[in-house]
Amino acid sequence: MLRRISDNELFETGKAEGLILGLIRDCFEKKAALKMEIVGGLAEISISESEPGTSRIIVTLQGLTKTPDPFSSAAIGARLMAPLLGEIVQISLPYSQIHFTRCHGQSIADFFVRNLALGLCRPEAADLKTTTNREVSTFASKLGERYLQALMSLIDDEALSTRAFTDKLQMDSHFKIISFQSAILQSGARDLRQQYIAQQLPGGATAEDMKDQFTEIRARMIQHFEA
Repeated sequence: MLRRISDNELFETGKAEGLILGLIRDCFEKKAALKMEIVGGLAEISISESEPGTSRIIVTLQGLTKTPDPFSSAAIGARLMAPLLGEIVQISLPYSQIHFTRCHGQSIADFFVRNLALGLCRPEAADLKTTTNREVSTFASKLGERYLQALMSLIDDEALSTRAFTDKLQMDSHFKIISFQSAILQSGARDLRQQYIAQQLPGGATAEDMKDQFTEIRARMIQHFEA
């Protein structure tokens, strides 16, 4: 079963119950996975068979900063912040990883990102995939904003509410610029930086590659600090 929904239906409060409650029920009955995929100007919600013995969430990001898979990290904070390093274009939730089923008063986007955040609190709960050939969509950036709100509901840290947090987090994964109050986020940010540094060791990117990447990130960041 496949359902295509508009921007309004994906993000509007109160839409989840009427549009996907039946799909959630079918997902549990069939022991399947509930998947949301951004396809151009629409979001596709569908049920797909889970691979035998697999209970891992699958998240696909576009434009991910080049680092090793943060979802495999021992630091919970690194896993929780990883979806903010790129644009979320797909989330697949196995029925066993749907921890939050309350739909009343929620949007479909909230349903998916909240379950994603809860799932990432568990070690080895998710697999990360990346893509570079997707059509640019406003859905992805708005989905990232909803995920950040879900993260803020789990962890109380003023840094999460700072202006342009996602852009600053991408730079923080290279050079420390964010001061987190939460020990979970502190260790997570440190782990992301360590993973980035490890990737730049011999056999990884060249000095020129690192310079180009830093220049690109700096150009995105400088606009947030202009007077």
